[in-house]
Amino acid sequence: EITTEFAINVSPIGGDASKVIAVSDAAGNPVAGTVAQSSGRAFTLTPDTPLAAGAYTVTVFNVEQTAPMVAPYVWSFTVE
Repeated sequence: EITTEFAINVSPIGGDASKVIAVSDAAGNPVAGTVAQSSGRAFTLTPDTPLAAGAYTVTVFNVEQTAPMVAPYVWSFTVE
């Protein structure tokens, strides 16, 4: 699972949590999975299959509190 947590409570824009976290592998291929809001501040992506060894990039976007998120937040991790 890949989880992102905000410092404040947020909501997915349009109510669709599936568009809050996107994960891609080193070649830019999207990782298929299910995104759910696990609390008022956290969203979790559960991949459909275990992640293979390699580098991945996570992009978090499409949330709002009183205003939409200004820009996507991106980070990377490696599975060994």
